Amino acid sequence: MPPEAFSAQTGRIRRATATIGEFPVQVRASVQDFEDSVGPTRSWPGESDEYARQMLPGEREEWDLAVGVGFRLAEVVGLIERGVLTNLGDFEQTQDYALGSINDTRNRPGRL
Repeated sequence: MPPEAFSAQTGRIRRATATIGEFPVQVRASVQDFEDSVGPTRSWPGESDEYARQMLPGEREEWDLAVGVGFRLAEVVGLIERGVLTNLGDFEQTQDYALGSINDTRNRPGRL
C-alpha cells in the first residue's frame, strides 16, 4: 500500500481566500443598503397610537435581527478567512521546509 501523501495547492487556496475576503465587505454593504432603503419606512406604523404600540416592538426586533444577522455573518466569514490564511501559512512553511530538505539532500557531497 503506498504511503499517504498530503498536497496543498497554495496558489489556489490564496486566490480562493481573496474571494472569501470580499464576502464580508459585500455583506456589510448589503446591510447598509438595507438600512438606507428600509430605514425611512420605519416611521410608517406611527409612534404613539394603538397600532404603533402593537407594531413597533415587533418591527424593532425584526430590524435588529436583520441587521445583526448581516453583521454576524460578515464577522463569521471574516474569521473563516483568517483561519484559512493561518492554515495556508502552515502549508507554505511545511512545503518550504520539505523542498529545502530535498535540495540539501540532493546537494550533499558524495551523493550519486
